[in-house]
Amino acid sequence: MMQYSMAQMQQLMAQQQRPAAAQQPQLQRAPGPEGEVGSAMQIEVTGCTHPTVGDIVRGGYTRDGANHNKPTYKKNEKVNGVDIMLYFWDERDGPAFSGWWFGPKVGGDQVWAFHPSKMSQTPPTTGWKAPYDGPVDPTFVISTRGESAPQAQSAAVQGGAPVASNMTQQQRGAQPRVPGAQQPQQHQQRQQQQQQQQQQQQQQQRQQQQLTPQQQQQLKQAKEEAMRKADAEMKVRQEEIARRAEEQRLKFQQEQQRRIEEKRLQQIEAQKRAEEWKIKQEEERKRREEEQKKKLEQMKIHQAEQKACMAIRQKLQKVRSAPIAQFEQAEKELDEIVDKELDACGSQTTVIRSEIDKGVESAKQRQEALKDAEKKAEQQRQEALAKKKEGEELAAKAVKEFEEILEGSEEALADLHKAVEALEAEKLKPDQIDKLGLKLDEAAEEAKEKADAMAAFLKENTSKLQGGSMDAKKELALLMKKMNDSNKVREGVIKFSGVLKEKAAIRAGARKKYDSVMAKFAKYDLNKDGMLDEKELSSFAKKEFSITMPKSSIGRIMRAFAEGAKGVKKEHFNSIKIQIGVAREQARDLERRKKREQQEKELEATRESFNARIQGLDDTANELMGALTKLEETSAPLTKDRAKGLSSADVYSLLKDIEARVKTTKPEIASLRNKVKELKEDVDDDLKPWFQMQFRTTEMKSVALESRLDRVASKCSNFKELGRTKEKEELCEIEKQATALIRNHKYAKKLAADAIVEAICNEDDEASESSFLSFFESCEKQKAVDGDADSAKASAEPLAVPTVEQLRRLYKFWDDESEGSVSKEKLMTVARSLMKVVKETNLTTGRAIVDAKTICKLEVGEVVELCTEPVLVESLGVTRAKVKAMKGGEDGWASICGNKGTTFLVPGGHIFKVIKETILTEEFELDGSSAKNAARKLKDTTRKLKPGDLVEVRVWAKKEEKSGLTRMKCKTIPDGAIGYATTLGNSGAVFMEVK
Repeated sequence: MMQYSMAQMQQLMAQQQRPAAAQQPQLQRAPGPEGEVGSAMQIEVTGCTHPTVGDIVRGGYTRDGANHNKPTYKKNEKVNGVDIMLYFWDERDGPAFSGWWFGPKVGGDQVWAFHPSKMSQTPPTTGWKAPYDGPVDPTFVISTRGESAPQAQSAAVQGGAPVASNMTQQQRGAQPRVPGAQQPQQHQQRQQQQQQQQQQQQQQQRQQQQLTPQQQQQLKQAKEEAMRKADAEMKVRQEEIARRAEEQRLKFQQEQQRRIEEKRLQQIEAQKRAEEWKIKQEEERKRREEEQKKKLEQMKIHQAEQKACMAIRQKLQKVRSAPIAQFEQAEKELDEIVDKELDACGSQTTVIRSEIDKGVESAKQRQEALKDAEKKAEQQRQEALAKKKEGEELAAKAVKEFEEILEGSEEALADLHKAVEALEAEKLKPDQIDKLGLKLDEAAEEAKEKADAMAAFLKENTSKLQGGSMDAKKELALLMKKMNDSNKVREGVIKFSGVLKEKAAIRAGARKKYDSVMAKFAKYDLNKDGMLDEKELSSFAKKEFSITMPKSSIGRIMRAFAEGAKGVKKEHFNSIKIQIGVAREQARDLERRKKREQQEKELEATRESFNARIQGLDDTANELMGALTKLEETSAPLTKDRAKGLSSADVYSLLKDIEARVKTTKPEIASLRNKVKELKEDVDDDLKPWFQMQFRTTEMKSVALESRLDRVASKCSNFKELGRTKEKEELCEIEKQATALIRNHKYAKKLAADAIVEAICNEDDEASESSFLSFFESCEKQKAVDGDADSAKASAEPLAVPTVEQLRRLYKFWDDESEGSVSKEKLMTVARSLMKVVKETNLTTGRAIVDAKTICKLEVGEVVELCTEPVLVESLGVTRAKVKAMKGGEDGWASICGNKGTTFLVPGGHIFKVIKETILTEEFELDGSSAKNAARKLKDTTRKLKPGDLVEVRVWAKKEEKSGLTRMKCKTIPDGAIGYATTLGNSGAVFMEVK
């Protein structure tokens, strides 16, 4: 049997106790809440095994306000210029975020340590997690100033605070509070601990089985001795806790007594002040009552004075406004009221007496003025009566003159009536009508002159006529009515005379025409017997109507109108003319019928010719329709669904034959359409209705052919557009892979962007196709990883590599100016990985935020170039990268994403948006001869950059020294024009900004 020394026995006991000690934190979590710092103003944080968090949180803290109804504490010293705050956060952001936190500001995104207690009113002394999602750190203790850390830790153990033997979690810095983010890792750690405990128990059991009874007895005694020592230590600790609790109780009682006594003294002082205030209030009340009494007495006296003054002033006002007849009575009443009330005016007596003297004097002056005004008014009235009498006399005289003028107007109207009656006579000759019409015009003109004379007289003597007496006005009214009636009659007669002259002229014309007809009759009545015989009728028809009448027609006329006489009389002359006209039209109809029959024969021949041409065009249309039907069947698969599974090369291959057939068919259809158009133009107007009926089908076929071919061409165009889209997508993917390879090679070899461009160009001015392909053949194809990152691990992940054919396509795509080479400027835009600042952040000297110094601030809208791949700094939970500011050229480290998800930098910065109109030039300088020629050439093409246009950066903006403008080389989107444009004016005007 094996023998064990005492040291080996103690070691074995320690191994047996170790699992129990490891389980002790879980058993002690149940009892009551953790200890708290209470109302202490000063606290001390000690312990904390985490190297980063410990250096930040350890030290003295002072109470500094409250948050969510619980106290906050601020560290007495800053760490790298940053405040350290201890505060409580409630469940407004969720239960997982509720508890006590250490961070740079209350409610901030960055935290270092956490305690999940929600019930404690002040910070718990133990049970803290550092970092926030790690295990409980038993060495992390908060104590009040004056209490040592071991005492606080011992008290926490006695109170049931959890204690862990060591940290099994990887050490971390400040990270975002993400509930449940570390639960799987903690569960795995607990399982590992349980497995270790089971293995230790099995090992202890095997060791115990190997012990002799004596050794087991010794082991039992050692256990009992250890238990006694542990009980003794526990008793000492309990006595210490009781002693400290009694001290706290006594101290609390003393503080309570002091506060009670202080409150009692305050109440006595307040009662004393209240009594003094009451006495002062009573004195103030009496003083106000006396003042009020004096005011009332003074007011009564003042009211009596005012009443007496008012009575006197009322009488005085009556004197001032009294008419002449009542002035003496008003003056007497004023004397009476003055004798009665003047003495009662008191202090106003002198003022009232002065007012009376002035008022009476003013009233007397007013009375004198009124008397003068009455005299003047009487004089004016007499003058008005004399003037009125004179006006009536003038008015009577004017009425008499107006009456005489009116009588002359009526006489002229009577002459006008007589002229009208003379013109109404029957059987007037034209010369008589002219004479009577002239006489009628003269009578009308005279009547108008008389009427105008009346109007002029009235206008000139209006004022005189209005000043007459009532009788004169009545007489004038009658004359005016008579004048208006006369004017109406005159206007009616003049209007009727015009119609009458027209009728007389018509009658004279008709008479003249009749005489002319009768003269023709007399002309052809050669024997002067008053009738036209057959010979005379034939001569009349031939000379007047240009027609040779057959004897049958002459005989028919004679039988109808001669009535057995030798000829036709005058009264039937018009009927004879009508019959001759009918005969003439019948002869003409016969000629037209013959001509029409000849034309119909010619049209029939033309129709046969057109039918042959129409049939030829119809056959051509049928042939094209058959060919087009086959073409439509061939193009049927050109759909969007078919294009989904094809590459761009396959799409173009499908389209090649169809597009060729469309290209050959299109001119054939165009030729058919031209022939159709020419045929339509050859048709005469007479044949158009027939032609439209015969040609409609063929024409519709030609139109349908064109529309069907357009549909096939449109289908090809749409399918080709799908191919272009696929080609763009393929090129974008190839470009993405090539860009990833270029940047990966840059990061792996730690090269700058210009160095990687030189490597692609093989130190030439441009990249040839051979140097381009050679670079991609030899570049780094394993993904580069920054080895300095906290969590960096070797990676063998290969990157996607385009084929040689794909690289050749990309090479042509990057050849913007179609010169057979890729410019360095284009390669620089690919080699550079730009990011845009979307939230203000700092550019620092190192990766770690705590120890790094700030170089400058990166403002929103700035652009930076990535110098390294972004890496996650696991101790901080922040994604950071080394960058170079494009604005000032500074390089350093910047955060891309914070530990709470806040984004500071996003990919972008190579696309700019025009916000103010500018121009694109071929040269960077604006005043050189080449620049002027370029500007002149650009002006000819009117190429401008308007607000809203987008451009891609080729050469980053820099200042042009002569003009002071900041300019950059860019490529316009989408037309691809390349040149220089101004981004910032010399007065600060912004022309472009990062999109």
